[in-house]
Amino acid sequence: MKTTQKGFSLIELLVVIAIIGILAAVGTTGYQSYIDSAKNSSAVNNAAAILSALKNEDLAMQAGAGAYDNCAAATVAACVDDIVSASTLVDPFNSNADYTLSTSAGGDSTIYVGTATLACAGSGQINIVVSSTSISAEVCSASGETVQTSTDWSQLKDFAPSTFDGTIGDLTS
Repeated sequence: MKTTQKGFSLIELLVVIAIIGILAAVGTTGYQSYIDSAKNSSAVNNAAAILSALKNEDLAMQAGAGAYDNCAAATVAACVDDIVSASTLVDPFNSNADYTLSTSAGGDSTIYVGTATLACAGSGQINIVVSSTSISAEVCSASGETVQTSTDWSQLKDFAPSTFDGTIGDLTS
């Protein structure tokens, strides 16, 4: 009497498990790089949103219709603080923590505003650097690399006049 085998041999099961393991390893690596890329993009978009809000506030102030209290005749740092407080921007690197403003040091979930570039001290840190011709933003990623996004505002009168000292509204039209 001949018996037929029902089921799979141990070798066949081990081969299937090995194939599934290889596919899972490749998928996890690809997924992690996708997540890191999305966090970097989100942080850069946050910085660009802050720069855009500053530009829009500058234009509104030139028209006499500024929306933020601390932007009229205040420092860029105070204006950024108003903009961030009124926004829903969160740090994608740190469990969507709210950003805090600093004019002296950087760190996780920090927006630093100053006239010189600050070294990355934490993931999600945004450096807003103000000079006489431009306002630029640098974003620190989780790996410590800096992603630059910049806007030249030499044509704007309030944020980047030739005698800019960090105060909004230095130069009138």
